[in-house]
Amino acid sequence: MIELLITIAILGIISATGWVAINPLKRAGQARDAVRKSDLKQLQTALQFYFLEQRAFPYPGPDNLSDSGEADWIPGLVPDYIKKIPKDTF
Repeated sequence: MIELLITIAILGIISATGWVAINPLKRAGQARDAVRKSDLKQLQTALQFYFLEQRAFPYPGPDNLSDSGEADWIPGLVPDYIKKIPKDTF
């Protein structure tokens, strides 16, 4: 009986240690998600303002359709409608 109680106590200590180690990682993930949501909201607002003034959404053209991240993939937004195009750096 004592061996069973010791085993349960050891498992409890191990699980508590794991919970303490994982909790900050979960909070960091939530913070990154909040930044992404904010960036998307800013981009949405900039596109809405662009559409209201130009009566069309910006067209990137055939040269900027790659996913390299280096090109101005939404030309015409910077700096008039948004300071800079957000990039996912995480």
